[in-house]
Amino acid sequence: MDLPPGRYTVRAVYAQTEATYMVIVQLVQQI
Repeated sequence: MDLPPGRYTVRAVYAQTEATYMVIVQLVQQI
């Protein structure tokens, strides 16, 4: 596979941010 490393990094960061956002939303709903 020949994928641009920059594109993979952006995708990984987006996935990480989305996962963190979902955790924060769940914590806020529990309050």
